[in-house]
Amino acid sequence: MSTPQPAQQDYTPLLLEYLDVLQQQKKMYEDARQATKNGAGPAQTSVSASEAVYNTYKSLGMQFFRYTVETQLGLWRYFQYRHASNLAFSNAIFSCKSPVDILHSQASFLKQLIEDHANEGVRMMQSYFAYTPWAAPSHQR
Repeated sequence: MSTPQPAQQDYTPLLLEYLDVLQQQKKMYEDARQATKNGAGPAQTSVSASEAVYNTYKSLGMQFFRYTVETQLGLWRYFQYRHASNLAFSNAIFSCKSPVDILHSQASFLKQLIEDHANEGVRMMQSYFAYTPWAAPSHQR
């Protein structure tokens, strides 16, 4: 009996983008070093290349930071909702009249708990793949 193998992720676009940024940095530093050897001040192209790399990093960093904060806020809202549900469940248990009522309350609570966890997981993964398309499963690309 063979088990299905997990799908391999294609990180090629991410790696190519990373290598491109490294090449830009290397060129920028080589231009600045060459200008220093010649005794001249930094060339205008190295300044604009430096600014371009800085702006690229700043933009990516701000996007990542914003995504991280939004994800954390979403998780806190979810935890707050689940905490309120847990408190409501304890109140429902105390109002039960028989063991059968307790079983029905527990079954309903557990069903809702599983559905909430599944829905939150789907929501998080969809927002994650919107930010990182290279990490999405192949059927979502």
